[in-house]
Amino acid sequence: MNNRYLIPALELSPITLERLLKLVPEQKLDVITENGRFTVREAIAHMADVEEMLLSRLRIAVESPGSSVEFFDEDQRAIDLDYAHSDVWEQMELFKTRRAATIAYVKGIEDWSGWNVHPEQGKMTAGDVIQTGIGHDHYHIEHLTQLLVD
Repeated sequence: MNNRYLIPALELSPITLERLLKLVPEQKLDVITENGRFTVREAIAHMADVEEMLLSRLRIAVESPGSSVEFFDEDQRAIDLDYAHSDVWEQMELFKTRRAATIAYVKGIEDWSGWNVHPEQGKMTAGDVIQTGIGHDHYHIEHLTQLLVD
């Protein structure tokens, strides 16, 4: 993929997220901003969790083109992994560590033509997978900004 902003986007998401998280008062970490959305505590745990899945799906697309990936039920995972009671700073560190692994893998990809089959979205190229991850980052970064505006 010839995109000079790909690696910076992947690198900047955890930096931006951590900066914003430092601005969120402790008492707002468990506030629900909109029905159906995670709290900030849950969102950070979710991002750490999803990052592992993102790398897995990217590897499948690159290393086993045409393979199917499993459905990811984020609401059930939030319950199973108890996002609501997680340590937000431990989860932030986990997200950063997992993102670093994703970046290292992305830097080594020479052929972006691989793809996988998502149960809801159908065929997704390796590029689609990583771009979905970046979009997911921005969705949750925006979420944190809601708690910074009075």
